[in-house]
Amino acid sequence: MRWFGGFATSTAAPRSPIGSTLLWPTTPGCWTVGSWAGHEVRTTRSAARLIAVLGTCGITAAELTRLSTDGVPDDVEWRWPGSYTTVEVTHAATRIWTDLGCAWPIYTTATDGGIY
Repeated sequence: MRWFGGFATSTAAPRSPIGSTLLWPTTPGCWTVGSWAGHEVRTTRSAARLIAVLGTCGITAAELTRLSTDGVPDDVEWRWPGSYTTVEVTHAATRIWTDLGCAWPIYTTATDGGIY
């Protein structure tokens, strides 16, 4: 089984499951669990934002880098072929887009002083 998740809070230390792998090694709060193929977890970062694309996606390395500098466009959920979720983390917010077919559903819950 494999999955991804995150925990956001302004008051408590970021949490992550035992055995998880952080999406960005120096930034807690977003992780994967289980065995993922290298092409299914792609990340990049700039001074302004962190970007992750999880799942099978036709995005190129250059396009991924452009997302970190220019931001994520609103059509990201159908811009490239595949079934994937895109995560953007900035100082102001964390935004998540999932595929139109909902093959990557997003669930949230408020608990432990934050949002999972």
